[in-house]
Amino acid sequence: FLPMIGFLLCALISTAFSKSPSFSFYNFLLLPCTYAVLYMLTVPYIRTENEEKILLCCFFTGAICVAAYGFYQYTRPEDIAAWVDPERFPLLRRRMYSTLENPNLLSSYMLMASGMLGSFMLMERQRLRKLLLAVCFCVFLVCILLTYSRGAWVSLAVMVMIAALAYDRRIALSFLLLPIMLLFYHGQITERFLSLFAGYDTSTELRLALIESTVAMIGDHPLTGVGRGAY
Repeated sequence: FLPMIGFLLCALISTAFSKSPSFSFYNFLLLPCTYAVLYMLTVPYIRTENEEKILLCCFFTGAICVAAYGFYQYTRPEDIAAWVDPERFPLLRRRMYSTLENPNLLSSYMLMASGMLGSFMLMERQRLRKLLLAVCFCVFLVCILLTYSRGAWVSLAVMVMIAALAYDRRIALSFLLLPIMLLFYHGQITERFLSLFAGYDTSTELRLALIESTVAMIGDHPLTGVGRGAY
């Protein structure tokens, strides 16, 4: 509860130092206050272990529905022709984005779902449930791959390393699958992965520009920021 209050106070203070205080305050009401309301409607009412299980089942059921619709959508190229760079990746004609309308948002959502599901999968002792969780986990991973979101792939690698350090170092052996895939599979997943280390495209240049702008704004306003929504 205290970190949430601290976050709300910082967000509110930043609106007073914005170039557009009225818009920043509107953004504060629209987003941080919505987060706070969601917190207050969820956490105080989830007390028992059974209630926690029901909440998790609802979350995973929603993620499975999003993944299922994403696969359906992926079979309809006319629905997913956006979010591609034909000049940089001419063979990349489709990216999965499901109900989130953006492949990067879908990959972030699937990362959260796979991270939560993976922890339960590792700790589960009953074989049937462990198998079911593993199948769902693999489905989420395929969704992450088909979003072609390179940032999500890097985040996934970090998650695997943390799991290896915190739970079982043998999990790190999964990194051995990378050179095997790069050696035998020369599709757009490989091209997108290798583009992280060589060459530039509009997406990479945009992110570098965003980092430079962010560093400059932190340097100018280290304590208060530039105001919510004023970026």
